[in-house]
Amino acid sequence: MVETILDILKYTIPSLIVFATAYYAVNSFLKNQLQTQELKLKENTRHQTAPIRLQAYERLALLMERIDLFTLLQRLRTQNMTVAELQLLMTNQIRMEFEHNLSQQIYVSNELWNMIRSTKEEMIMTINRLGMQLPPHAPAKEFNRMLLEYLNELDGLLPTHRTLEALKKEAKMIL
Repeated sequence: MVETILDILKYTIPSLIVFATAYYAVNSFLKNQLQTQELKLKENTRHQTAPIRLQAYERLALLMERIDLFTLLQRLRTQNMTVAELQLLMTNQIRMEFEHNLSQQIYVSNELWNMIRSTKEEMIMTINRLGMQLPPHAPAKEFNRMLLEYLNELDGLLPTHRTLEALKKEAKMIL
């Protein structure tokens, strides 16, 4: 009886060792293949989405340029307008530009999108804060002058410039 058990063990133990080795080798091979396929899929997806993401960064950079106070002043006609009218026109322009680019948020990081949103709000608050310093029916020329003086004091440190730099930095990570 002991001999029979030893004979059975003599055949089963090596077979179990061979099975365990084969199982481990095949399992490792399949995991490597799966990882390789996942990497290829990610790389392929990255190559397909990179142009779309870069286009989103371009559009958001254009947004920052378009809501910049100096650019707004150059773009909007202010003749025969009052301070209140110009203030309303500028804030509406910023809101429209922002709403036009809302879909771009899916292509950028949450931090950058929050920065873009707060930049929009800062620009609107600046316009409103400066606009309240003048009578609403004053000529828009005075508001224009006040905004230009404010821009000169900041010396290029507008929130739009900071956000534009962050946009460029994040876009470079794609390249």
